[in-house]
Amino acid sequence: MRVLKILNNNYLLVEDENGREQIVMGKGLRFCNEAGKTLKGENIQKIFLLKDKKAVRDWEQMLENVPESYAEAIHLAISLADEAMPGAISEQVFITLFDHLVFALERLEKHVVLQNRLLWEVRQFYPKEFSLGMKMIDSINKKLGVHLPEEEAGNIAFHLVNAQTENPDMERTMLAVRMLKDISNIVCFTFPGKIKTSSIHYSRFVTHIQFFLQRVL
Repeated sequence: MRVLKILNNNYLLVEDENGREQIVMGKGLRFCNEAGKTLKGENIQKIFLLKDKKAVRDWEQMLENVPESYAEAIHLAISLADEAMPGAISEQVFITLFDHLVFALERLEKHVVLQNRLLWEVRQFYPKEFSLGMKMIDSINKKLGVHLPEEEAGNIAFHLVNAQTENPDMERTMLAVRMLKDISNIVCFTFPGKIKTSSIHYSRFVTHIQFFLQRVL
């Protein structure tokens, strides 16, 4: 592979043997590579094959316009997700998640708070993704000395849930969470006091409904 362009400390635009452009992700790649030279394989974490020229321009614009401190912190956070969910962070999900975190930090600078109205549902029905979202938020907060709120962990969880669907679609993921909440409420109201939401049986029920909704939608 040949390095075409250094986008920031951790991302390079490269060209493979067949002339296809790709984005290479890895900590500190710019410090051991040069544009026009052969890519050195150390520290490569992930390679994204780009579909078309528009995808290339989207990546370039996103990565080049982000403050280096933001890019470093977000890179570390997304690396946590990539390690915890190998194979789930596709090119599309990566871009939307990276972009979301950039805007979350910009909103924080401007003291703009967006309420996550489905925070309880995400915490209840997707505890693994929410816990990972909290770890990512903690990582960014420590790296930048900021305080992204818990709501952002819920937003990240949406992206992680969406990443695991066959055809990622954020609106459909949010619809599925609302439907899951409504189905759970029907069951709990039909059998008042009899449903133990902390039990393994309830967790299995929720998992079944999650897959059911994926098939329906």
